Amino acid sequence: MKRKAVMSISKLHTEPRLRLSVADGKKVLEVKPLIKPFAYAVLRQLPTGEKVYHVLEPPLNGKEKKIIKKIETLLIESIDMDFEVFVDRAELKSFVEKKVRELLRLLGIRVSEKEFQKIFYYVYRDFAGLEKIEPLMHDPDIEDISCDGYGKDRPVFVYHKLYQNIPTNIYFESEEELNRFLVKLAQKCGKHISVAEPILDGRLPDGSRVQATYGREVTRHGGTFTIRKFTAKPLTPIDLIKYGTFDTKSMAFLWYAMENKVSVLVCGSTAAGKTTTLNCLLMFAHPDAKIVTIEETPEIRIPHKNWISSVTRSGYGAY
Repeated sequence: MKRKAVMSISKLHTEPRLRLSVADGKKVLEVKPLIKPFAYAVLRQLPTGEKVYHVLEPPLNGKEKKIIKKIETLLIESIDMDFEVFVDRAELKSFVEKKVRELLRLLGIRVSEKEFQKIFYYVYRDFAGLEKIEPLMHDPDIEDISCDGYGKDRPVFVYHKLYQNIPTNIYFESEEELNRFLVKLAQKCGKHISVAEPILDGRLPDGSRVQATYGREVTRHGGTFTIRKFTAKPLTPIDLIKYGTFDTKSMAFLWYAMENKVSVLVCGSTAAGKTTTLNCLLMFAHPDAKIVTIEETPEIRIPHKNWISSVTRSGYGAY
């Protein structure tokens, strides 16, 4: 006999009621809020053992989709400024909310407060955030977000601290949609990506590292991107010992080497933890030592005050 469990997520009066149907054999591993009270994550395990990451957001009807499209079009035309100039996110949110209310009045569109909150959520998500993948940026358990192309058969993947690589229910419907998103991603990094320059290596305002390719010039199945999320709190040597990356004797040896100014080379494969290890080792440097770092993408964060953080730039005229 088939069994069906229904889970409701409804906490605040402004939140549209979200219902999740869990079919027979699909185990719910975790449910947690991402952007309260609108976006939630549901991690499930299929009968095959495969784990999937579902992002739940308020459903939109045809009328609401048209309103959001009109509002976003008018915002693009009326606002000639970079949202990144707002250091305070609360100030930015207030600014966008005011603009959305003004545009609704200008268009003569009347909506209830509940409908407005839902419309504003999507407008703010798309303009100030990273559109459909913005909720993933709010999950502290996600380390990487990657996309290998467009289409339902190529969903966005995440690297989860507990479940490792798992697919999501998010995907880009067309090559045009993905390319448009890649251009926006590059702009947020303060860089450019196009057919002429199809490879991007940059950093988002929050410190997350971005690597992307545009169109089919480099990758056969269309554009791709990987976002390695920025950790709010840097790992320490104690954390690396706790996670089993180093044992106490190895870390003590490296501490001794750093204190005695011995040259240390940190190397490894992609995502092996080179930058994390280097960042931890630099913590062993004397608090008053002068430190100079040179990086292509700034990732090192140390507490030393006498620290010059340098960034490389592309050379011109050299081959």
